[in-house]
Amino acid sequence: MNEKLIGIIVECTKLKEEEIYPDAELTDDLGLSSLDIANIFIEIEEQLGCAATDREIDKMKTVGDIEAYLAKHLK
Repeated sequence: MNEKLIGIIVECTKLKEEEIYPDAELTDDLGLSSLDIANIFIEIEEQLGCAATDREIDKMKTVGDIEAYLAKHLK
């Protein structure tokens, strides 16, 4: 899994690296709020230069969804 993405999630939340896995649902498994998720995407944009629209973010339900989005949009 993308180490940079894990680092951003850890940085923006109180989660530990070992709690983050591809199938983890952002809200149900990781307990993230919409504010947590927004902060993660702000950091993704700042650190990786990859911006996502609110509509795109709403479609991402798991860590793997974010990873797939980044793989598609970061070249």
